[in-house]
Amino acid sequence: MTDIILCISKKGQKKRCSIVFYSILAFFLIFAFPIFPMVSSAKLVMLFIVFEILYFKNFKERIAMFVYQFKAFPQIYYLLFFYTIVVTVIACAIEMSLVSKVFSSFLLYIISFFFFTEVNKYLDVSKVVVYCFLVQSFIIILAIFSESFFSFTASLRSAVNDNHELAYGRLRGNAVCGYQFFGIATMFTFIVIYLILHLKDFKYGILLLLPICFASICSGRFSIVGIFIGVGMLMVRDVVNGKLSNVIWVCVIGMSLLISAIALLYNNVDNIEDPLMYKVVQHYLIDPIDSVLFQDSFQTSSTDRLLEMYEEDDIKQYFWLGAGRYTNPDGHYFGGVDIGYYRMLGYYGIIGFLLITYTLYYLIYCTRSDLDIYTKHAFFINFLVLNFKGDVQVFNNNMIPIVVAFLFFSSKEKLLFKI
Repeated sequence: MTDIILCISKKGQKKRCSIVFYSILAFFLIFAFPIFPMVSSAKLVMLFIVFEILYFKNFKERIAMFVYQFKAFPQIYYLLFFYTIVVTVIACAIEMSLVSKVFSSFLLYIISFFFFTEVNKYLDVSKVVVYCFLVQSFIIILAIFSESFFSFTASLRSAVNDNHELAYGRLRGNAVCGYQFFGIATMFTFIVIYLILHLKDFKYGILLLLPICFASICSGRFSIVGIFIGVGMLMVRDVVNGKLSNVIWVCVIGMSLLISAIALLYNNVDNIEDPLMYKVVQHYLIDPIDSVLFQDSFQTSSTDRLLEMYEEDDIKQYFWLGAGRYTNPDGHYFGGVDIGYYRMLGYYGIIGFLLITYTLYYLIYCTRSDLDIYTKHAFFINFLVLNFKGDVQVFNNNMIPIVVAFLFFSSKEKLLFKI
């Protein structure tokens, strides 16, 4: 009897250790923060997966699982990879930045799926991802309000140039993450959308949403898009399900609270004593509202610069056939513009752009995903909208673990593979 109790106790202890271990690794994979020079936390997870496969000798079984769940997605990605090589050769780019980017993305799809398959044995994967972002949200909030904490975590974030540091201080570029600004903000949009559409799956969903939304908006104003898409799709779902009264209540209560909060902050901004908080309110709220009220247009420094980029002509010469490169010779992103659609057309030309778009469509709608259709619609719309601001389909390594986790591990049931 004693032996049985000890055996059960050891199994329970092993499971608890596995839960903690895989939760930490999930944070490592998602945020890919620097640990050593040229070594990120995501690379350590990749190395762990490789050693695990070598130890259990189950690579064929894992690949069979991947192929079963992703269906023809690998073949489509092979076509994209081959087309990338063709465009690179035809354009005489004499460098492989675009080819290596596509290859690394596909490798991360495989690694992410392998990793979350293991996590799924112990934890609800979708909830683990949300809680990772909750932890990240508190890290961001602490970094904003505590200079000592900001300095303490400096080595665990990607480098921020002097101009950004001067412009934003500790307000942005403060996440323990290999991606900052627009990169981390776009990651947050998927979490916000998922959480809004699955609030009932979390015991304290609203309380989780508040710090995540705050950290998301601080990381990048464009992340507000995720909030609007999530709420919009929630209303569509309620209308389709015959819950029109819910939609009306959400609109009335939401708009009332929003207008009241904006009016309160707008009329009392001069009473804010904390210089950092004053900068947040002025930069993210007062300036845009003043532009609407007094200049008859919505204007911020970011949107003004984005509109200027839409007038750029240099990158447009590559829209038909593509330049076959991902970066400029100086190492910066190709074309010197943020606009995602311009950059993708510049990389690949029109045919490659259509292939990239179809690859995304197939991933979300045609694979054996267990995610509900409304969240799929919201994710796809989010990708389309975000591309007006930046490239999130080719420069998508930061999004891949999140999308894989939600698409293939959202069901409460364990994955069953028919191999």
